[in-house]
Amino acid sequence: MTAEIAIMNKTAVALAADSAVTIGLKRKTYNTANKLFTLSKYHPVGAMVFSNANFLGVPWETILKVYRHKLGRKRFPRLQDYANDLIRFLNRANPMFLPTRQERHFGHIVFWHFKRLQEEIDGRIKKETAPSAQKISDIRIKAIVRATIKEAVDQAEKADKLQGVGPRHGTTVVTKYRSVLKDVRKAAFENLPITRNSESQLKRFVELLFTRQVFGPAFSGLVVAGFGEDEFFPSMRSFHLETIVNNRVKYQSRESSEIDEHTSASITAFAQREMVETFITGVDPGYKQLAEGHLDTLFSGRPAAIVNSISGPDDKTKKAMLSQLGTATQRLLEDYKREMAKFQQETYVDAVLNVVGILPADELAIMAETLVSLTSFKRKMSMDAETVGGPIDVAIISKGDGFVWIKRKHYFKPELNPGFLANYYRGG
Repeated sequence: MTAEIAIMNKTAVALAADSAVTIGLKRKTYNTANKLFTLSKYHPVGAMVFSNANFLGVPWETILKVYRHKLGRKRFPRLQDYANDLIRFLNRANPMFLPTRQERHFGHIVFWHFKRLQEEIDGRIKKETAPSAQKISDIRIKAIVRATIKEAVDQAEKADKLQGVGPRHGTTVVTKYRSVLKDVRKAAFENLPITRNSESQLKRFVELLFTRQVFGPAFSGLVVAGFGEDEFFPSMRSFHLETIVNNRVKYQSRESSEIDEHTSASITAFAQREMVETFITGVDPGYKQLAEGHLDTLFSGRPAAIVNSISGPDDKTKKAMLSQLGTATQRLLEDYKREMAKFQQETYVDAVLNVVGILPADELAIMAETLVSLTSFKRKMSMDAETVGGPIDVAIISKGDGFVWIKRKHYFKPELNPGFLANYYRGG
């Protein structure tokens, strides 16, 4: 995991990222990872990566530096255009992402989703056989398999369409990797009966996995921030990227923010963001979720308890009372949440953003570093794994000065490597 932040006002955008990376099943942690990069050597654009440090087995550091070299002096009118061009760079049958690697990653993703379905099926079968250890017929097992797979397909059908893929992409993928799909299906469902109908539904499910926004837990986060050539205020775009299959990137747009005449400040945290949210909103997000969940449970059950405690009215009258009381308590709960959200916004969020809106560039950098440090310190002072830590890289991007490093770790001493500095701008 990681902790990263982008803070913007009309003057500049400050980016900060920690250096911790966790590797392997034994959760070995190193504090030397690079997560913050210049996206262009010549123009005011930067990038950060989080979650998975590799994409199809290729380090993001390599991907971004190869892209930066190919970008050269090319410029775009808007920040969004830089992000779009980076996606196109990944899509263009990029030799970094070999067809064999794409095929292997396709198998990993499909297997993960199939195993979830298999576990859901097993759970439903055990639920039906658990009460008296009774046997379940093959016909009933087939019905459970069919229903579980159909539910997954129906749910995936409702998901938003993926960006950048055509309507035939899913069918093409299933056809191209049909042998892999067959092997994965056998490995995931083992001895479960898969009828022709269920097999057809599984193929449709796989088609949807690569045409709809249905993502597993393994993804790479990408943040692009800065200024386009025609932009005078900064903006930020972020994405989740899961894989490349048949030379098409599976990704979705996530948080975005723009500074303009109406928005003078923005703070966006990525990955482990609970401490940043606590600082900005004045309330720990986990505590808030627990409190609101408890209130929802309390208010939903209270009307029935009150009505049932009243003796005298008949069932019809009690039903009417329950309906009226339920509506009233729901309004009370909504009013409470609305007033608390208003207080939180006015007292904490707006107060912080108003200050951020007038901070000079150097103070933006200090704030970004401090918020990442706060997350690291919280991890250190708890029994949780220290998945945030190490040196914090900090950069400021402004329209006039471009990308400026405020703090940056090196695995080498710059003064001992004059050749590296001399070659930095050679050839774009």
